[in-house]
Amino acid sequence: MATQYKQRASLSTKKAIGQLKKVLSMIEGEDYCMDIVQQVRAVKGLLDSVSLTILENHMVNCSKNSLSGKDRKVVDEMMLAFKAMR
Repeated sequence: MATQYKQRASLSTKKAIGQLKKVLSMIEGEDYCMDIVQQVRAVKGLLDSVSLTILENHMVNCSKNSLSGKDRKVVDEMMLAFKAMR
């Protein structure tokens, strides 16, 4: 993975881990449900960001040579990734 993508993905993952620990703490502390839901949504947003960053890295660094050819495998991989993002 290229350095710029690795750094972005690592930072967002670390933030998600921190927020997920906060979610657990809020659940165990019986915090207000809607506050917990808001934190869960924040974690999901960060993980979506990680997925997009990794997908971008894949398209830029792993797939560019295959995309110029007739290799259907890369297109299939991209379609699976996009479907998983939904």
